[in-house]
Amino acid sequence: HPPERAGLCLDAPRPLPPVATQPSSPDECRQRSATKCRQAPRDSELRPAHDGVGCARRELEEELQPPPLAPVPARLATPLERQLAEALGLSKCELLPRLPMEVEGCRHGGRCCWRWLARAAIEHVSGGPMGHWSLPEMVTSLKEELDYLRSRRDEAQSTKERAEASEEALEAFRVQHASAEKELGELRAMQREFGRLQAEIQCLQVTGGRQAAMQHGLQQEVASLKLEVRTAEQRAVDAERRATDALGDVMNLKLSEEALKRQLEATQKELAKKDSELARRHLTRAQDLIAPAEEVVVDEALQ
Repeated sequence: HPPERAGLCLDAPRPLPPVATQPSSPDECRQRSATKCRQAPRDSELRPAHDGVGCARRELEEELQPPPLAPVPARLATPLERQLAEALGLSKCELLPRLPMEVEGCRHGGRCCWRWLARAAIEHVSGGPMGHWSLPEMVTSLKEELDYLRSRRDEAQSTKERAEASEEALEAFRVQHASAEKELGELRAMQREFGRLQAEIQCLQVTGGRQAAMQHGLQQEVASLKLEVRTAEQRAVDAERRATDALGDVMNLKLSEEALKRQLEATQKELAKKDSELARRHLTRAQDLIAPAEEVVVDEALQ
């Protein structure tokens, strides 16, 4: 492979951007430390595998190091990290993916399996061959598609939630509609009953008017009857008073009759007494008159 294919094993390797050489700059310090770490021999090459202290220190250093691909500010990125970001189409971003300190550029170029693994994975995810696209274009396209699909998924999820809410609202509306239909049927029945009651009320009003007229006539008749009763009572009182007066008169007449009877009896007694006296007187006179005549007769008889 030609020398220009060496480096990160990307589709279009680009020269490293110039870096300002300032001993006191934090970027320079981090870049120098990263370069030293990448150029320094690994602990596995200098120490045997059974060195427990070295392994423990290496594990501790790995734990203290920041996680791989964590975001790092662009001003603190190493040239390799900047080249990686440029290959991924992230060169204009403020945060770039962090690489481990021991990562080095690959010198195999097109013979690197990781290059073809990355392209195969991207093409497999994209669902078709993308041989005429560079890696930044492929990553940008897939990222845009993923962003679009995520937004569509969010919209679909939101639409699904709205649809579920609409279904629930529709079901509640159906229940309310059924209840309203039931209430409407009851109201219609009540309306018919109300019409019947109105007709009955009108009939009752007519009957009530007739009864009121009859009641008025009866009241007038009762008033006239009351007047007649009062008149009759007055007449009865007058008749009773007259009867009482007549009874008094009768009693007085009875008393007068008894008095007259007593007087009559007394008169009759007096008359009887006078008649007996008169009869005695007549008898005495007759005897007086008869005695001389008898004597004459006796004398004559004797003679």
